[in-house]
Amino acid sequence: MELELEHGCRADCGPLVLRIQTTASVNGFLIYMEDLRIERRIVYEHAAQSTLEFAQEYAAVEGGKYLSSHQKAPPETVDWRCS
Repeated sequence: MELELEHGCRADCGPLVLRIQTTASVNGFLIYMEDLRIERRIVYEHAAQSTLEFAQEYAAVEGGKYLSSHQKAPPETVDWRCS
């Protein structure tokens, strides 16, 4: 099951997909991490009150930690596409 994205951002991070969804609250975001290699894809979900830039940086750092814990090197950069 792929997570639908409305009013947010998406980035590929190696075998992961990072998603940031805006919420109804001011500066509210839901941060998701999906591992495309496993059946239950959503492996991380976090609500944050921040700027979009901080949410993107936070998601990239958490994605890097996840990949490192699974003996995979995180990418040097993460390119975000936002709608």
